[in-house]
Amino acid sequence: MISTLLSQYCRSRFRGGRRLVKLVDRFYSLKDVGISTPYGKVNVDLTNSSGYTIAAFRPTPEGDIIRRYAKGVCYDVGANYGIYSVLMAQTADVYAFEPNPLIFKHLDKTARHASITPFNVALSDTAGTLDFFIPEDETMASLTNWTSDEDMSGIRKFAGAVTKTSCRAETLDAFVKETQIPPPNFIKVDVEGAEINVFRGGRETIREHRPVIFFETSQALWPKMGASAEEGFEFFRSLNYKLFKDQTELTNLNMDWDNALAIPC
Repeated sequence: MISTLLSQYCRSRFRGGRRLVKLVDRFYSLKDVGISTPYGKVNVDLTNSSGYTIAAFRPTPEGDIIRRYAKGVCYDVGANYGIYSVLMAQTADVYAFEPNPLIFKHLDKTARHASITPFNVALSDTAGTLDFFIPEDETMASLTNWTSDEDMSGIRKFAGAVTKTSCRAETLDAFVKETQIPPPNFIKVDVEGAEINVFRGGRETIREHRPVIFFETSQALWPKMGASAEEGFEFFRSLNYKLFKDQTELTNLNMDWDNALAIPC
């Protein structure tokens, strides 16, 4: 009840929401709570910035796209707390991938209330144990320490101090074969600069099953993971996909902090 009222207050955008959360947390722990969002119930730590952002979440244009294509079987790669996983789960069976252990424990609880199967694993172009970097703003966690780079000084103050840990990584192709999870009809990928690495490791799955793919573009971050906008565009061209931003067909992926939709021809 308390968390529901707080999430409603957060979404109202009235001032003082964060101070109110800190005050309530002194008497009633808000570090592991289920909150109602426009897309469904999500478990969060309401005391940190990423959890608060989920509590204040409002419907997005990205959500409209996901709602349109979320049918059959969906993979949510970089699921975070699961805000879009619960949206997909309204119309599909969802397999959610989140390597951050601090967030995964919340995703695991979110999954219990919906048709979501969560995995605490990173999808990439290599398998094994990889370095994983978690800033204070956990939504920016990545396989590369990008928030500390000199060219990201404007973001560093929002990201906060970074903790280095490790995570398990698999390729999508190997994971699908080994676990026998159903092949995807739709994939959402938002992995802080490692999107093309996910595609490399899932090429055969994508080639064979031809899912619609909605992904974050990052001309600034991709090179930090050994990739490029040109490689991303060529990847989809070679598999006979068309790329779109809104209703406009794209001729390149030279975009930062944006999203693109890949639709098989």
